[in-house]
Amino acid sequence: MDKKEDYTEAHPVGNRVIILPRKQDDYIGGIIIPEAAKEAPTVGTASFVGPDCRQIKQGDTIMFPKMYGTEFEMNGVSYLVLKEDQVHSILK
Repeated sequence: MDKKEDYTEAHPVGNRVIILPRKQDDYIGGIIIPEAAKEAPTVGTASFVGPDCRQIKQGDTIMFPKMYGTEFEMNGVSYLVLKEDQVHSILK
C-alpha cells in the first residue's frame, strides 16, 4: 500500500524527546550553500517530551550530536526522536 499517513500529534514514550531541528541558513555572506555542503543540525527545540524525561521540558532549546536520532515527518515538518541521555545540553 502506498498510502501516506498524515499524523497530527506525536506522543513520545519513556524518556524520548521529539526535536524540531534548526535549519542551517541557505546563504552565508551572500554565497549560496549547496545541500551537500550543509552540516546536520545540532541544535533544536524539544517539541514533545516523553513522560519519563527528568531534565528536558517541552520548548527547551537543546544541543545534540550530529547524525543521531530517528527522523520522521509530520504535517510536512521533519523531526528527530532521541533519548534524553543522548542530548548534550539544554541551552539557556
